[in-house]
Amino acid sequence: MSKLQDVMAQLNKKHKGTLVGSVAEVPRESGGISFGLTGLDRMFKTRGVPRGRITQIVAEQNAGKSTLAMGAISALHTAVDAGREKRGMVLFIDTERTFDEDYARHLGVQVDDPAKFLLMRPDDGIEAIDAIEKLIDTGELDLVVLDSITFLIPREETCPFALARVPPALQKPRERCYRESLCVARRFSDGLRPSPH
Repeated sequence: MSKLQDVMAQLNKKHKGTLVGSVAEVPRESGGISFGLTGLDRMFKTRGVPRGRITQIVAEQNAGKSTLAMGAISALHTAVDAGREKRGMVLFIDTERTFDEDYARHLGVQVDDPAKFLLMRPDDGIEAIDAIEKLIDTGELDLVVLDSITFLIPREETCPFALARVPPALQKPRERCYRESLCVARRFSDGLRPSPH
């Protein structure tokens, strides 16, 4: 075995899968969950919200971040009903306490079906992260929407540096996401703009 093959074998063993190998050996990027907007879906290699990844929707207040996330939920529920998806369990974490079930229902979110939609209103960020970890570990969620990440941070810490610390806190549950998608809404704060990278 060559040094290259030895290192590849070590990496694949360490990461419990084929991290590096031939094109035929490395798993393909799985399809995403549609945003419900064909033009937007086409902008993503996965044709929607990527599975097993964290997707942040960043915009000004009242720009439609929650509506966009609910469009993805609705598209997932529609795909399940049409037989294009096997399941469509969604957890919507409403940290802002602004979730409007009538509006969600109007958009096609099946809020009345507990086999497809769960709502959580945590009191703080620690409670939310703990719940996300435990619920993702069940392997039964397809999409988790966190609306919004800004409200997970204590008010006295709301600054760009505090916001920068939250996504790493979400890395722990993300490491266990294989099929699930985590969609996070975040609004711009003074002095905080999305990274160009």
